[in-house]
Amino acid sequence: METSGIYSGVSTKSSRFIVEDRSTRVPPRRLMFIITRRTIRHSFKPERIDKVGITDIAMGRLLPFTPQPQPLPDVFYGLPTLDLLLPHPPPIQKLARLSAHLSEVLPATHSKHAGVSSNGNKPQAPKTTVFAYRDDLCSNLSPAGNKLRKLVYVIPHAFAQSDAPVTHLVTEGGVQSNCCRQTAMVAARLGLKCVAVLSDAVKHKPDEELYATTGNVQLEKLLGTEVRQLDSSGASGSEAKQTQAIVDEINAKKGQRAFFVPTGASLTPLGGMGYAHWVFELLQQEAQMRHDGKLGGSGRFDVIVVACASGSTLAGMVAGMRLAEKTGWADASARRRIVGVETFAKPVADQHELVLRIARSTATLLGMKESDITPDDVDIDDRWAAGAYGLCDKRTQRTLKTLARTEALFLDPVYTGKAMTAVLEGVSSREMVGNVLFLHTGGQAALSAYPGVESDDWPMH
Repeated sequence: METSGIYSGVSTKSSRFIVEDRSTRVPPRRLMFIITRRTIRHSFKPERIDKVGITDIAMGRLLPFTPQPQPLPDVFYGLPTLDLLLPHPPPIQKLARLSAHLSEVLPATHSKHAGVSSNGNKPQAPKTTVFAYRDDLCSNLSPAGNKLRKLVYVIPHAFAQSDAPVTHLVTEGGVQSNCCRQTAMVAARLGLKCVAVLSDAVKHKPDEELYATTGNVQLEKLLGTEVRQLDSSGASGSEAKQTQAIVDEINAKKGQRAFFVPTGASLTPLGGMGYAHWVFELLQQEAQMRHDGKLGGSGRFDVIVVACASGSTLAGMVAGMRLAEKTGWADASARRRIVGVETFAKPVADQHELVLRIARSTATLLGMKESDITPDDVDIDDRWAAGAYGLCDKRTQRTLKTLARTEALFLDPVYTGKAMTAVLEGVSSREMVGNVLFLHTGGQAALSAYPGVESDDWPMH
């Protein structure tokens, strides 16, 4: 038996679900893939259209764009993707009021990053403008976020490798995990059951009971997710054993098969592919903005800032940008800085090793060599981690209020709040100059788990 539409069969031998060819030569096109026990095949081969303009099939209109030097690398045509993202890229928002606010508070001194005036003597600070890439708006699954880009590749690969139809998605994370909630959303969309295995990794909470019942946890339960709280008091590795026991428990039942989505959907074969592809989406949007006169200065994004935790978002960006340089999409002689703002409060050396490993693994999937990604390509800064995972310190809270009150832009206390704090302080100190792009990875659903974060007497330090 086959079911039409998005994958919903939990006991069928093969099921149809919609995926996309997210080619940048044509807007994302819906393709039909067939899921069998071990194979995925195309119903038809996507065509590439090489014109100065792309037809928006969904809207029936012509969108002008600045053509890129080469087609999207072939690797992206061969991988099936789940239809989770909108048929157009999310907006890049110019944070005009925030940028004006920052220009008013900039110190009078100039840093080594500043430019040089025309007379060659006095340093001249280049104009800095902050933009937000709204990946919190990347899907009609809402609240959206960066984990959906990963699951676009991870889920179809899992279905193809399974020796029986997948019936459950099992995922793990902290109590307020955005990945667990987004995985639960995908499961609901696909008609699958979901088990969220939560561990209490946050030691500093304004309210224990609200933290355990509101925010992402509340949404997971609304989605019908089975939420299981792990015993976090055991020895190292005990949580992994408990999670594996849950997967084994499901698989032991007749007609049931679980696929495990690890923390952040990162340590999977295709964990970095979502943001490797994102790089090419960004570069085309950048070219369009430059063509339209909406991107001043260098005409590109000079600095890109993203929260770093489980590692594959940053790793995918690093690998994707290197591929873009090798294929002529980006200028390899003038590399832009990609900064990962550490939020797990782990040693930077450990996070650097993790991201480098995922980036190199992604590079091989992209047809490159591991050696194409060097240790210097991974830039992780832990100055805004607040000393503990999940702790919303005073300066993170101040950033949440600043962005809400200047741009009506909501951030979360754990990830995006800290990454944006890095942007504010980096621009103020002129460590970041030019066109600074902040990648908004979502997470606002966790705000209600931090009651009082809007107040002036926030108690967390």
